[in-house]
Amino acid sequence: MKKNLALLLATLTTLTALLGLTTGHAAEAALPAGVVLLRHSVQPYTIALLDKITLKKADGTVSVVAVSQEGKLDLDGNADAGTANEITVVGLSPDALAAAVAKASKGTKVVHVEEFHTPRITVLGEVFHQIHIEMTEGPMRALDAIAAANGFTSIANTRRVKLLRQNAGVTDIYELDLKSVLRGLSAEQNVLLQPGDVLTVPKNFL
Repeated sequence: MKKNLALLLATLTTLTALLGLTTGHAAEAALPAGVVLLRHSVQPYTIALLDKITLKKADGTVSVVAVSQEGKLDLDGNADAGTANEITVVGLSPDALAAAVAKASKGTKVVHVEEFHTPRITVLGEVFHQIHIEMTEGPMRALDAIAAANGFTSIANTRRVKLLRQNAGVTDIYELDLKSVLRGLSAEQNVLLQPGDVLTVPKNFL
């Protein structure tokens, strides 16, 4: 009985993973449990220059290909422009992109679209210096960004710092309790940031 249950769970896990690879809208890695998602919205999106497209070929090979400056996607993953297996993708919706890829390369599927962002973080609100931070020195967490902005002001609401994250038409707004992190608690609230993230520190009206 236990063996059958374990086999069933393994099968469900495998199916879930496979479905995630074929949606064309694979989700970004989820933030840790305990981080509150305030809002999730989806707007129409069209493919733009330098967006990264993850492709899965019929043989299972997975590659990440950037849309070229000419607006084309090389289905073979070649860096050089002008190859035979290119299609024009700029301006297409993710669904239209998936259809165009499937038509041009039998068995190839789009598994993820990543919107291009400049490698920087924005910090706004109740910090001493509202700034853009270039992510040139590796990973950065929320409190690293706050420190780069010279810290919180005296009226900052450090319990309700907002994190805005956007990708390919999907917008998520999270609430971070950084006061708990500063007290040595809830380390998961000090999340890793991604290019394009915006942190906003609200006022404390109490």
